[in-house]
This record gives sequence, structure tokens and C-alpha cells, in this order.
Amino acid sequence: MAQSLYDKYGGFPAISSIVTDFYDRLMKSNSLNPYFKSVDMERLMDHQTKFLCMVLGGPNNYTGRALDAAHSRLNITPQAFGEVAGHLKAALEKAGVHGEDVSTILGVVAGTQGQIVKAH
Repeated sequence: MAQSLYDKYGGFPAISSIVTDFYDRLMKSNSLNPYFKSVDMERLMDHQTKFLCMVLGGPNNYTGRALDAAHSRLNITPQAFGEVAGHLKAALEKAGVHGEDVSTILGVVAGTQGQIVKAH
């Protein structure tokens, strides 16, 4: 059986570190920061960590809302989605995730765009 990306990169502690770096990057972005006004960042980061763990083949402890419901009121643009993906790529690379695995993860993220982005 092939090793999951979750296990390959160190499980929950490593994923949690990646998510922390990822949100640090988002909060420093003048164009993305407004999306997070009045958001409980600790709760959001917990949800994101659990979601990413599940996506990478780890435990499925994600109990958040469906992606479309969670993002519907935010009016996320394709440009914002692309910038977020770029920050995720940078956080993954900084954590030492191999190029082919970064591509796999970003492919999963790209597959969620239709549920997150409002048509503009």
C-alpha cells in the first residue's frame, strides 16, 4: 500500500505548521486580508488543518460546512482564488513538500474552485 501524503510529510504536526504558514501569508496580503475580517481565525485554521489532513490521506476529522456553503457569502473572485493557491504552493514548498506532491495537492485545490469562486 502506498504511503499517504499525510504520513509522508509528518502527519498532523507538519500539516498544522503548513496551515499556520499559509494563513500568515494570506493575512499579509492586502487583497486577501479583507476576506478574513470578522473571521475566527483559530477556528478557521483548525477546520483547514483537518480538511487538509483528510485530503492528504490522513484521518477524516473534518466537520466543517460544505465548501460552497462556507464560501458563498464571500464573493471570492478567480483572481483571489489563484492568489490563495499561490500562497498554499509557497507554504508547501517551504515545508519541503516535493514538487510532484505540490502539484497533486494544488490539483485537488483546483478541483474545488467551482464550489468556492463566484462567477464574475
